[in-house]
Amino acid sequence: MTALRHTGTSTKLGDQRTLARRDVSATPLDYSQRILIVDDSISIGSLWKRALTSDGYVVHCTTRGRSALTELHCREFQAVILDLGLPDMDGLDLIREIRTEFHGIKIIVISGAVGDHMDLVVSSAGADAAHAKPVSLNQLRNLICQLMDQSQSLTSFSAGL
Repeated sequence: MTALRHTGTSTKLGDQRTLARRDVSATPLDYSQRILIVDDSISIGSLWKRALTSDGYVVHCTTRGRSALTELHCREFQAVILDLGLPDMDGLDLIREIRTEFHGIKIIVISGAVGDHMDLVVSSAGADAAHAKPVSLNQLRNLICQLMDQSQSLTSFSAGL
């Protein structure tokens, strides 16, 4: 993986797609920060993976809860971003299993099911933060940065938004 420095231009790739370069001089890339994305939408997972990888995170994606648990047993992750609507298991059950087995990991729920009542439910299950879909890449990045930099509960975090 190559870290790109901002030069005010972009790089043309062989398939004619353009990759915008990110200014990494202010925040050095830290390839030890691993994030697992668990979302049944492959396109959303791919979009978030590209964005977060360009920010310097090591990102893995899966579309199923059981494969997420397998990933968590095989690699160390600092955060999990997950949708509640998974094809093979309930997202709340996944949160509880992650929280039981992996105590220090940050859990961020990004779901269409998130609302005032759901914030309380996902917080009770063990999530650190929740945000309703759709979420912009900047909102996602800010949420991750705040959780990775600080140890806050969902309640105190939501109060600051």
